[in-house]
Amino acid sequence: MPATTKPIYDCTQRELISTSRTIVQSLEDNLAEFTAYKAKYDAAFVAARRARIDAAEAMPDEEMRSGAGELLRVQLIPLNRTCLNDFQDLKGYIDDVFLKDERKSQYEMAGARYYEQGLNENWESTKQMTVNMNIYIAANTVFLSNGGANMPAGFPARCIADAIAFNDKYELFKTATQTGVATEDKIVANNTVYTEVLDICKDGQKVFRSDAGKANLFVWNTVLDVITPPGSAGLKVTVLIDETGLPGVGAEVLIQKQGDPVSQTKTVDADGVAEFTPLDPGRYRYVVTLAGRQTETGEKDVNAGTGARLEVRMKI
Repeated sequence: MPATTKPIYDCTQRELISTSRTIVQSLEDNLAEFTAYKAKYDAAFVAARRARIDAAEAMPDEEMRSGAGELLRVQLIPLNRTCLNDFQDLKGYIDDVFLKDERKSQYEMAGARYYEQGLNENWESTKQMTVNMNIYIAANTVFLSNGGANMPAGFPARCIADAIAFNDKYELFKTATQTGVATEDKIVANNTVYTEVLDICKDGQKVFRSDAGKANLFVWNTVLDVITPPGSAGLKVTVLIDETGLPGVGAEVLIQKQGDPVSQTKTVDADGVAEFTPLDPGRYRYVVTLAGRQTETGEKDVNAGTGARLEVRMKI
């Protein structure tokens, strides 16, 4: 579910937090002058703004959520393989009790059409395969066991346990990768921080209207440029085919910084990689196109002093 709230700040989340902290520190350093202008500026006001910044920073960002999702994806792989092996074992038990021309229909009832997709890490297909398998086994246990000469007595319970382990992990994976609500909450918190700090900047301009040096401490873009100088970042985009994990050779990657009318486009190399450097720090929109028709879009924060990494998995 995409977030409906848009960021009102023209920088990355990390830069927002760092710039906000710097301006609040300048407020505290010059608190007496601010208090003389408005009595609301006191130690409690400073503490409240810091607490707001801390709370916004503590909320997991897209990078943290995608990292958690990737860890769960890796953990799903062996669980998926176990369920697929259970299906292969079940086919063997079917082979022993059904005639050759009867087996294909039995395989299909047991979930065969989901098996092939499960091999390509289509988790939803594996989930449905386990459902079909366990229903089929429950309905045919006596026949498949063949008086104890075929399917072991413990096989049905094993398949159920393996399915539960997979499905539990899959639910965690889906929760970790459903970023819409979490992203919305993070953006709302960041927008609040940005709005409150801009209010401090507005008053700072009034307080220090006769002191240009101190007034610059309360100009958002001036402070931001000190923290994140232009050209101090980079972005490495890796494009993979979702079904196979192979490089998306020939894919074109377009990136465009928020607020900048100029975009950059590169074609990935043989490893499916396109590197953009140097870049100005900020939030970038990306569009990845493969074979002129398949497109993936999104946004990525690119921070100063770092080589940001983005993996895009294309479905074909």
